[in-house]
Amino acid sequence: KNILRNMNIPKLKIIPTLAVLDKKNISKVYSLEFMKSLKQPYIIKSSHLSGGVARVHNNQYHCFKYCFNETPSVPLTHEAFALSLNQSMEDIQLDYSKNGAELQYRYITPRILFEEDVISNGKTDTDVTFWWMAGGIPVFVSEQCERTPMGG
Repeated sequence: KNILRNMNIPKLKIIPTLAVLDKKNISKVYSLEFMKSLKQPYIIKSSHLSGGVARVHNNQYHCFKYCFNETPSVPLTHEAFALSLNQSMEDIQLDYSKNGAELQYRYITPRILFEEDVISNGKTDTDVTFWWMAGGIPVFVSEQCERTPMGG
């Protein structure tokens, strides 16, 4: 985000990061109270792999992209926290450079990111934006607006 911010691209909006958890603090910090304390809507995702993306919006939790336990939206209760914690703990241990055969993930420190959700026309949606970077510069951006049966 700092690379993009420093490029001073007119009208580029950088999505604010609300929290970052890692292997050292996830079991100490992550709780239902923590989830409820963050400004909604927000996205939960891993820094170091592709998938396991969830949204919290209107006190509902929904893991919608390549989740271990894909579920419909559930109220933000202990059940939602348990689903999110399970996904996050699985993700933070995963080496996607080996499991996903995508070597570019090898050097990314495993973290769980909480970011403001992108709002479009006053509503949140499950659109997914992909960035391809080369030498720290974005070279291609793709926005997927339709959800496939595989979740991507």
